[in-house]
Amino acid sequence: MLHTFNKPQAYIDNQPYVAADDQILFIEDGVYALLGDEALNNRSGVYALEIDVHARGLTKKIRCKVISYQDFVTLCVETDQIKNWF
Repeated sequence: MLHTFNKPQAYIDNQPYVAADDQILFIEDGVYALLGDEALNNRSGVYALEIDVHARGLTKKIRCKVISYQDFVTLCVETDQIKNWF
């Protein structure tokens, strides 16, 4: 499953619903959830949308994989379920 989070609070509130093998994509202000969370940044299957990371000046502060819109579409096509948390 692919989970998308557009706010840090959405991630905090719904983290219990994310399985260990699920993928996570942070979009919009959700990229702020990655700040200071070493475990989350180093977890496999965690992504941040490139345009949102750059727009917020977080390029050097986020260490998870940063992906393009094209990569985002690929993630969506390759997964069997998508859950958007807002």
